[in-house]
Amino acid sequence: MQLQPEQRPTIGYVVSTWPRLSQTFVLNEILALERRGLSVRIFSVKDPDGELAHAKLAKVHAPVTYLSFRCRRRAILASNLRIARDLPGGYVRTLLLALRYGRLGVLRCFFQAGYLADFLRRGPVTHLHAHFATAPALVAMFTHELVDIPYSFTAHARDIYVDTEPELLRAEAQRARAVITCTEYNRQYLSSQIDSASSGKLRCIYHGLDLSQFKFTWPRASDPGPPVILSVARLVEKKGLGDLIMAADILRRRGQCFQVEIIGSGPQQQALENQVTRLGLNDYVRLVGAQT
Repeated sequence: MQLQPEQRPTIGYVVSTWPRLSQTFVLNEILALERRGLSVRIFSVKDPDGELAHAKLAKVHAPVTYLSFRCRRRAILASNLRIARDLPGGYVRTLLLALRYGRLGVLRCFFQAGYLADFLRRGPVTHLHAHFATAPALVAMFTHELVDIPYSFTAHARDIYVDTEPELLRAEAQRARAVITCTEYNRQYLSSQIDSASSGKLRCIYHGLDLSQFKFTWPRASDPGPPVILSVARLVEKKGLGDLIMAADILRRRGQCFQVEIIGSGPQQQALENQVTRLGLNDYVRLVGAQT
């Protein structure tokens, strides 16, 4: 259903880095909202690092505002001074909240939130949604505390179990209007970590694919070649690609005919290539780099 212009809320998306090739789920979410007639603005905690961009990025209409300190220190300072001048009680209260956690990264998010809050006083954003319980959710939470714009956030994986301290996670959930996660296991874990009043805000929304975007036809050749095992992932340890290569070695030793193709880039590329060579799998496993 398309919304009429006067009905359209403006959603502010707070993300770690925009654009990010490995976060196509965020890209698809924003495109889906725009197709439904919602207005979106994107706020990126970090500047892009020059990696390959997804082809669908050109379809996004949402303007992007960067909140990183690089090249914006004076603007961030000026915005925080304006907020402190105009809203002294709220600014001091939120600053004390940030200081309570005793982490420089949290304090950095507070100042970024001051920059965002000052911007939003002049803009029509009606709701903030953050992806990941790390810096994006913290920026959204502090912005809410400063200028009372409601927020929600999606918690995914590492941000829940490794990067966000339970005390911070509880604070983010307590103040959020809704907390989204992508697996039932995550939902149950989050429910055990946050207070009972916040548990009612938890929603599990699974990642999905619009299969109509992918054209599949069965191979026409009588001999289509060996089956292909395809992996698409960042080349980092937590993705388990070293285990995939070990599994390929087991298949090879059992006499199976197959081809493994690994799409992606990352810091483990050289180590994975060395593993393929060491196991004698160069004819079976290919690392083809980042693709769009």
